[in-house]
Amino acid sequence: MRSMDAITSANQLTSNVSSEEMVDELLSTLLGEVCEKEVEFLPLPRSQHVDVCETVRLHSPQHVLGGYCERDGGLELLQVECVDQKASGYCGHYCLYLAILCLQLYHCVSHDEALVLLQKTRSTVQFWRRYWVSIGILLAHVRAHPEVLWWPWTQHHVMLGEMERSYLAYLLTFDPSLTALGGRQKISVVHFAYGCVLNSTEEILKLQETIEELRKTRGHHVFILGVTNHWVTLYTYHRTQSWCRGARLAMLYWDSNNLTVLGASDNDIHQLVDKKEKERMRVKGCGYTSWKKAVFTQALRDQRDLVTLLARCISGRQQFAQCVLCGHWNTVLSSFEEHMVRAKLEEDIFLPLLLQWLETQHQPSSLRDHQVHMMRELGADCLSKEMRAMLAEWLQYCLSRLAAYRGGIPLVDSFSAVLQQLRQFF
Repeated sequence: MRSMDAITSANQLTSNVSSEEMVDELLSTLLGEVCEKEVEFLPLPRSQHVDVCETVRLHSPQHVLGGYCERDGGLELLQVECVDQKASGYCGHYCLYLAILCLQLYHCVSHDEALVLLQKTRSTVQFWRRYWVSIGILLAHVRAHPEVLWWPWTQHHVMLGEMERSYLAYLLTFDPSLTALGGRQKISVVHFAYGCVLNSTEEILKLQETIEELRKTRGHHVFILGVTNHWVTLYTYHRTQSWCRGARLAMLYWDSNNLTVLGASDNDIHQLVDKKEKERMRVKGCGYTSWKKAVFTQALRDQRDLVTLLARCISGRQQFAQCVLCGHWNTVLSSFEEHMVRAKLEEDIFLPLLLQWLETQHQPSSLRDHQVHMMRELGADCLSKEMRAMLAEWLQYCLSRLAAYRGGIPLVDSFSAVLQQLRQFF
C-alpha cells in the first residue's frame, strides 16, 4: 500500500512540477520508501536457474505472442506479452522495467518463482511503481546539480517521462536495484535505425566482446534496444538442458506495444501497420500521416532485423562487428543503386544524379566520418567476402565515371576524396 501511496503522491506532482515542496516530498517518498523496497525484493544469486522459456510454454502459453526455434542455430526465441503501453513516450521506462525483471528471472529456481515475476511483466501497478523510482533517482540528481540548466537534465524534462539516453546511462550506473543485479555488466544498450547499428565504434567492439563472452561463459545478458523511435527488451541465457530440438540458447523478447514481428515478412509488417491504422481510425477518427506510417513501418522492420541479427551473432553464426560494418555499407550501396539506376541508361546524367544523391542521401562528410572511419577502426578484413566484392565493384564504377571530372563542385570533390581514402583498403 505504501508504494501505491508513493505513486499517488507522484501523480499529484505532475500537475505542478514547479513546486519545490512537492518535489522534496516526492524525493523523500520515493527514495526513502520505494527504492528501499525495490532493493529488498532482489533475489539472492543462485548457482542454478529455471528455464524461463519452458516456464512460459508450460504454464503461460496464452501469453506467447510469437517466436521460432532454429535447430541449426540451437536457438529458441519467444516474444512474450507484457504490460501494454497506453501512451507514447514512455517506452524507455517500460523497457527498463522489463530488463530488471529479466535479470531477476535468471535467479529463479522453480517455475512457481518465475511465474510470480512473469506476472509482474504484465502488471500496470508494478510498472508505475518502478517508473516513479526512476523518476525519483533522476530528480535527485537534478537537485544535486542546480548549476545544470539545459536539456535534458532539468526537472521539467525529467518529468516529461521520456527515457533519454543520458537518463538510461545514469540509471544503469547509479540505480541501486540495477547495480545490485549487475548493471552495465549485465545490460547492454544497442541503438539501431534504418538497417544500421548506430553505436560508436568503441561500443561496437565492446558489444562484440560481450557477445563472445556470453557464448563462452554460457551465462545471461539483457539487451536494451533503442530501435528507430522505440525501446524494446531482449533477454538471452544459456540452458542447462535442451528443450527445443537441441536449442541450448534461449531468448525472450518484450515490446510494450505487444506487436508481433519475429519471423515476419515485409508484407506481414505492412498488413500489421494497416491493421493498426484501421484501429486508430475507429478510435481517433483519422489514420497516420504518410510520414508517421513510413516511420512506424520502418521501426517494425528494424525491430525484426535487429533481434534477428543479435540472435545470429549470439548463436555464433555471425560476427557482430562484421554485421555492423556490412550493414552500414549495404545501406549506402542500396541507396546508390536505387538512385543512380537511370545513369546506367543515360550516361550524361550521371553527374547530376550523383550530386543529388550526395545532397539528399549520403553527404561525403558522413561517408568519411562513419563508414570509412569504421573500416579504419574495425579493419577491412571485417567485411564479408560478398560485401568486399560489392564494395570494390562500386568503387571501381564510381572512379571510372569520375575519371573525366575536372573538379569545381565541392560535394563531388569531397566525394572523390572519400573514394581515394576508400581505395587504400583494396
